[in-house]
Order: sequence, then C-alpha cells, then structure tokens
Amino acid sequence: MKKHLGFSILLGLITASFSNSYAAELKEHSLRGFPKDLSLGKTYDENTLSPAQLKNCLQMSRKLDLLSNILNSQSEGFASKLAELNELSNNIDESQAYLDQNPTKEVNDDAAMAQRNARVRAHNELVDLYNTKTAAYEKETQGYRDNTTRYEEMRSEFTENCATKNYYSDDMDAAVLESK
Repeated sequence: MKKHLGFSILLGLITASFSNSYAAELKEHSLRGFPKDLSLGKTYDENTLSPAQLKNCLQMSRKLDLLSNILNSQSEGFASKLAELNELSNNIDESQAYLDQNPTKEVNDDAAMAQRNARVRAHNELVDLYNTKTAAYEKETQGYRDNTTRYEEMRSEFTENCATKNYYSDDMDAAVLESK
C-alpha cells in the first residue's frame, strides 16, 4: 500500500512542478524575430519566414498556447486527488491494524464472526476503492505526461523553426488575417 502511495506522491510532485512552468511559458509561444525592411525587396532565406512558414508558425503558436492551458488544467486536481489517496491509504492501514489486533477466536460465536466479516468486507471495499482511484489517477497522470512530451516536442520545433526568425510585416498581416 505505502509503495503505491509513495509512487503517487512522487508523481504528484513532478506534475505540480511542470504545471507552474507551463503557465509562465504562454508568452514564449510568440514570434520574437523582427520585421524586415520592405524597401530592399523581399528575399526569403533560412532566417526569414516565407508566408507559408509564417502561417504555420502562427498555427503552431496557437496550438502551444492551447496545449499549455490543457496541461495547467490537467494538473490542477492532482494535489486533491493525492490527498484523497493518502486518506484512503491511512484508513486501510487503520482497518488492517484493527483486523490484525482483533481476530475472532471463538468459532461458535456467530455474532462476533458476523461483526468481523462485516469489518473484513468494509476493509476490502476500501482496498478496492483505493485501487480503482489509484488506477484512475495513474491513467490521468499518464495522459498528462503524454501531453507534456507532446508539448516539449512542439515547443522545441517552434523555437528552432519560428521563434527567432525574421518576417515581412505584410506577410504577417496576411497570415494573421488568413488564420482568423
């Protein structure tokens, strides 16, 4: 039981640390390159975004913002779910300790046997509930980790191909109008 809870707490701490960093990065999903001077004519090179590249970069920026918001939303409930799992774990430990310390010694005592059987059933229901909630939590955190991986890959691609590239102002205006 404690092994599972330790894993869940560690996972919670990891996801909580990620959630704070993505909120701050919303401003990072923008193009930080400079508009180029049109008086010299347009020339596109490896440091200047073409209209198609610019449109793609704007779409990627929006996707990064959306995914960042999804990650923040996903991580909001982790702390309360971990607290709930911790409480269930403590209840299971208390129940198990009671059962261990209070075995029914009288075989012919039907009332004592019925009481113990009821406690065993209640204990087993707690364990089942804990296992169900732990599985759901692990599935949810796996989804969060998958989204985090996707976000990191997209952010890396955006940083490399978009963030610091230059562009022409009229291309930007056209891309913005086209993407609305």
